Amino acid sequence: MKERFIVDGMSCSACSRRIEEGLKKLQGVREVEVHLDAKTVVVSGDSLDQRVLKNEIEALGYDVAVMS
Repeated sequence: MKERFIVDGMSCSACSRRIEEGLKKLQGVREVEVHLDAKTVVVSGDSLDQRVLKNEIEALGYDVAVMS
């Protein structure tokens, strides 16, 4: 299962690392791909909850939109 997000506010590699580390702590997350240039995040894992992932990114200080 994969969930994809557009993340506004990422401006550097520290932002990417912060999001990656934050999401990897969540249950069910196996892999996080942060694409700084495209401002996207792809999360892979088992039984992912889109709302939980979105809330975590927002809690880290970024604006998030779900990609369809």
